[in-house]
Amino acid sequence: MVSPGELRLLGAKKILLEAAGLKMDESLLILSHENRMNIAQYLLKAAKSIEVQDVALFMIPKESRPIKRVSNMLAGAIEKADVLIYLVDRMPEETHIEWGPLMSLCKKHECRYLTMHDPKPWYLERGGILADYEIVDQKSKKVAAILNESEKIEVQSEIGTNLTLKLDPKPEVPYRSPSILFPEMLTRGHIQVPEGEVSMTPVQDTVNGKLVVDSNGAITGLGKPFLPVTYVFEAGEMVGVEGDKIFLAELCEYVRRSGGKPVLENLDTVEEFAVGTNPWAVLDDNVSNCEKVAGTIHFGIGHQKEWQHIDHVVTSATVVVTDKKGDKIRLVEKGRLMM
Repeated sequence: MVSPGELRLLGAKKILLEAAGLKMDESLLILSHENRMNIAQYLLKAAKSIEVQDVALFMIPKESRPIKRVSNMLAGAIEKADVLIYLVDRMPEETHIEWGPLMSLCKKHECRYLTMHDPKPWYLERGGILADYEIVDQKSKKVAAILNESEKIEVQSEIGTNLTLKLDPKPEVPYRSPSILFPEMLTRGHIQVPEGEVSMTPVQDTVNGKLVVDSNGAITGLGKPFLPVTYVFEAGEMVGVEGDKIFLAELCEYVRRSGGKPVLENLDTVEEFAVGTNPWAVLDDNVSNCEKVAGTIHFGIGHQKEWQHIDHVVTSATVVVTDKKGDKIRLVEKGRLMM
């Protein structure tokens, strides 16, 4: 019988070989927050098992956080690395580091950049990391093609969601493949692990109706809500929100830590609409994992892009796309991706 440790080692090898495209003669840099060293150890063992010789680990202790800047030592290591894998213990005060300076340095030095947000050891033995990446890429392309031709999106659910919106036609719909080896990911310069989603920006004043975020999904940094969270939008503006009072207070605090005013009114803009496309991914309480699950959808809600929006995952909605010819396509049926 194969032990959990052996299965996790196989998952770590898949990340290095298939997601990152790491070769034996390339250099690997692992950047890990202290709480995620339980994942880093498997990546180190996997690198050794495939005989990668040039491997380095940077560990960021709890006492050093939040990180205010990229240190000169880390910047120097990135300059010489072919692959950087960043194991993130999510902290909103550091969001600008991972999406700003770190990404820019990796692009500048042509270092392939992967992040794992709030990863858990079991991710290495089951779930989205173990996907057939070709299949996920194909599904993402199909979803992107449908959304590129969309005129209107209708989202409904049995617990009360009844929302309509239009998508910004420019640029073309970007989709996230689970391997840096796919050409479109090389131009982006970054992937998450696990991966598999298609996302677009709504035309703001076309967002109308009710969005109910169910308790099986997750919200960035907060996990699953105790009770469903309900937003009401009129002409793109949030005019009402309901939910568990304690949870909504925690949501406001997360907005404050992200750089916004700690009031619900600061969650007034739908900045992203996305569809998960990874059939291997399974739900938990981590938004960066849940949003990749095939058939989930998520909405990035923020305030005019003044700070990193907060993703809200919906797990059991139906999504109907009306294309430019007036034909209707059932893209998602009660949480099931229809392709």
